[in-house]
Amino acid sequence: MKIHNDAGYTFCVPVAFQFVPNANPDPDVIVVKWEIYGDIKSLELRMDPNGLDCGLGATGSREQVQLTENNYVINTRFLPKGGYKIGLWATMNDGRVQDWGELNFCGRG
Repeated sequence: MKIHNDAGYTFCVPVAFQFVPNANPDPDVIVVKWEIYGDIKSLELRMDPNGLDCGLGATGSREQVQLTENNYVINTRFLPKGGYKIGLWATMNDGRVQDWGELNFCGRG
C-alpha cells in the first residue's frame, strides 16, 4: 500500500504487520513480520496488556525495531500469563506518530 501526498510517495507498506502462520514448530513461539519504508524516522514495537481473559499478570514493554522485520520472534512461554496486544508505531520525519496496526495473543507464563 502506497500513500501519496503532494510531494510524492511518503511511505510504503509492502508487507503488513502480521503473524506468520506455522513459522515455528514450538507452539509457544509467535513470529511476526512487516515491511515499511519511506519518510519514517523510527519504528517502535509496543506490547501491552489487552484485557483478554488469558489469565492475570500481563506486563508492557517498548522496543525500537527495524523498518523491515521478517522474523520477529516472541516466545510466549517467558511472558507472564495474560492477554497482550502488540502494536507497531512509526514516528515520521515530521514528528507525527502513525499506528501501523495491532495483533493480540496470550502469554503462557
